[in-house]
Amino acid sequence: MSDKSDLRLKVWGCRGSIAARNKIPEFYNSVKDLETKSNIFSTGFGINTTCFSVESRFLPANTILFIDTGSGFFTASPYYFSKGYKKLILMQTHYHYDHTIGLTMSLYMHIPDPDIDISLYGPQDQTIGAKKAISHLMHKPVFPIEISERVERFKQMVQINEPRNFIMLIHPRFGVKKIRKPQYNEISGDKKRFKINKNSESVYLSDCMVIKCNDCVNHPQKTLSYRIEAGNKSLVILTDHENTDGIHVELKPHLQDSDVLIMDSQFTKKGTPAFIPGLGHGTPDYCVKVAKEVKARRLFLTHHAPNADDQQIKAIEAEARGYAGKELEITSLREGLSIEV
Repeated sequence: MSDKSDLRLKVWGCRGSIAARNKIPEFYNSVKDLETKSNIFSTGFGINTTCFSVESRFLPANTILFIDTGSGFFTASPYYFSKGYKKLILMQTHYHYDHTIGLTMSLYMHIPDPDIDISLYGPQDQTIGAKKAISHLMHKPVFPIEISERVERFKQMVQINEPRNFIMLIHPRFGVKKIRKPQYNEISGDKKRFKINKNSESVYLSDCMVIKCNDCVNHPQKTLSYRIEAGNKSLVILTDHENTDGIHVELKPHLQDSDVLIMDSQFTKKGTPAFIPGLGHGTPDYCVKVAKEVKARRLFLTHHAPNADDQQIKAIEAEARGYAGKELEITSLREGLSIEV
């Protein structure tokens, strides 16, 4: 299976902290609302936590790339499985439950199919990497199935020890190659041919999707931002990042000139949900400031608060547009949105 697009992102979940819904006050004020209002658990922006899929002609056949596996991954799984995608590359920004819980109950974890092949990548936070984090999620008595009962589905579980020195190349015919930054600089600067593996033909960097990492993210736990480049397109996901006085000197080039920049704007300083320092989430004024400084072409806001209703999310979007003026296109993510980068 192939996709003709250079780079397309689909949103399966864009809530933060926990899967939620609007109309919370009505729920608490009157239990009978459950009987009289069928849409009490609905919202135009979606109820699921963070999960993005990336489609591209640069990915190998039957392969799909995901950034985070929040509760939205549960919905995405049957969609892609039904289309014949059996190989998954999962890139975790971090291991908080709202970014991983969908993996536990996803179809890919439990349907009997020997062709399912999962590669899981994520940061190393102290002594915890991808394998330990997922093992914690799937461990009795908090979950009925141990990860050891599903481990054969995982081709590899990779902890990214040096994020700013970790670069992944993906070729549509020859698969994945992991290299360090000095090697990347060599092949990109001189436009040299290289091999993805010992059996592959020599290729150029322009023949590959490139995934870069950065850990200069302001969040209570180790969190990664991913920059994905394919063709002449670039997409950056910077979620779970709290406002800082400026842009970290090593984060700025990671964000620079991105076609699409996705940033955490869970809170606002002008209304509700009110900004709470220390929780690791941003505000619209900060997102716009960063997007302008790095010359991003489009800004998308994500990680909507679980108790934020549609009007509050629209207000945050409008506030961001007010800061941006006509200089920047701004949209709040919603479930089901497809972005052609």
